[in-house]
Amino acid sequence: MAVRSPRQARSAEKLDALRSAAGRLLIEEGPDAVTYRGVALAAGLPAGTASYYFPSHDELYAAAVDAAEEQRTEAAHAQANSLEEKPRTALEVARLLIDVAYAPHVAEDVVTRRLEPMLAAQRNERLRPTMTASRPRLLDALATVVTRSGHPPPEPDDLELLAQVIDAGLMYARARGSEHVIDDAALTVARILTLIDKERPQA
Repeated sequence: MAVRSPRQARSAEKLDALRSAAGRLLIEEGPDAVTYRGVALAAGLPAGTASYYFPSHDELYAAAVDAAEEQRTEAAHAQANSLEEKPRTALEVARLLIDVAYAPHVAEDVVTRRLEPMLAAQRNERLRPTMTASRPRLLDALATVVTRSGHPPPEPDDLELLAQVIDAGLMYARARGSEHVIDDAALTVARILTLIDKERPQA
């Protein structure tokens, strides 16, 4: 195996730091925060560093989306796997599903800060493969939440439905001006989970 020179190693470390910082900014502050200067400073590097590694803003943003999805799915699995195995109500599970779907953290501005940028990425031909590739890992984390909460393992189609209802519930709650977007969406998700449970034998 080829051994990288110290210069190559430093370059790779800088690139990794920039990618990670770009992903964090996208998750925590939204797309507008993903700028050359902002990413470089968040990575602890000189302001002009990002433009050297990412010649265009499209390349920088693509790296941010890729890193953000990695961070989201890793956090989703960590949260799901840390749950104590015990019976939970459909509403309790629904809230956990929302938390895991938007790991590492979710807030009332989740639609504008997280969901809308994700949907925009799915519509973008360049970014869509990244979003598609991360979907199975996210669904797996959601399935873990359900099964660790005393509910039957969801079928693949039902699991995909739950993921879609999470997004739809959040968007609808915001569209009608709710001040409690997450709680309102959780009620919708809980209803769907209850209907799914009724169609399947209990574990």
